[in-house]
Amino acid sequence: MAIELPTQEFKTGEIIYQWITYNFNESLKHLNGAVACKIQVGDYSQTSSDQWVGAIELASTNKAIKGKKWYKQQPLNKLKKSQYNAMWWNKELFELKTSNRSKGFYSI
Repeated sequence: MAIELPTQEFKTGEIIYQWITYNFNESLKHLNGAVACKIQVGDYSQTSSDQWVGAIELASTNKAIKGKKWYKQQPLNKLKKSQYNAMWWNKELFELKTSNRSKGFYSI
């Protein structure tokens, strides 16, 4: 997963926390869950991932999310150790690439 971002908006030391939920049809609903990735701008060794099992609500309007630090969000069904690995040692994955936008300063 990659995000396109306005480069000047993110400063060294800031944390970007993005997540995705996945919900399957009835016969595979036991596989439902969510995964999140935390990246600290400028220090990719601080990258980590979180994972949840089951139907999880991670919207910013949820009271288990709103106003809480990234590491305290939604404790319900959160795994102690994510099955996903943040490959922070692979610098090529985290290098900013130029965007093909014609306006503004964006990176991918």
